[in-house]
Parts: sequence; structure tokens; C-alpha cells
Amino acid sequence: MISLSSAYIMLLATGEMFVSIVIPGRTLAPAYQEMKVDNSVLSRSLETASTLGCSILPWGVVSVYIQNVMDIGFSYIPYTFLSFLAPVIAVIYAFSGSFTFKSE
Repeated sequence: MISLSSAYIMLLATGEMFVSIVIPGRTLAPAYQEMKVDNSVLSRSLETASTLGCSILPWGVVSVYIQNVMDIGFSYIPYTFLSFLAPVIAVIYAFSGSFTFKSE
């Protein structure tokens, strides 16, 4: 849950997908190792927030690219249902503990 929110905060601050993956990933990796949670869970959370969230952020690099190349403005946002649905599923996974793999 904290990895999802920290990736969104970095994404809002920078508008860059890769920065919002690398900085929270490097920061939270020791905490995940301490809790004995597999790094794939951290990776999944960061990808959910950063990769999918960047397309709906108006000042994000991906969003600006989509708007300018396709010349459609923000009219594509209602069709990006995966960007809105994936974080909800990630929060459900976090609270239920399902698909939260333990490391050995």
C-alpha cells in the first residue's frame, strides 16, 4: 500500500514514469526484504502506479505524447479504464494478503 502511494506521489511530483519507479523501489526494497515479502510484489505495485498512472496524468510525459501524436486532447482518458481499475485491485490484494508472495 505504501509502495503504491509513494509511486503516485513521485509521479505527481515529477510527471516521469521511470523516476517514480526507481526512487520508491530503491527506498522501499530494504523494508520489503525485512518483512520477507518478495520483490515481485514491490515491482507489481510500482508498475501499477507508475506505468498505468502516467497515461492519465495531464503533465506526465506519456500523456503529453499521446495527446500530441494522436491530436485528441484528454478525450482518451475515459477509455483508460485499466489505469483506474488496476490500483483498486492492488489495494484489494494488499488488504486481503492474496498474491502477496513471501521470500525465502
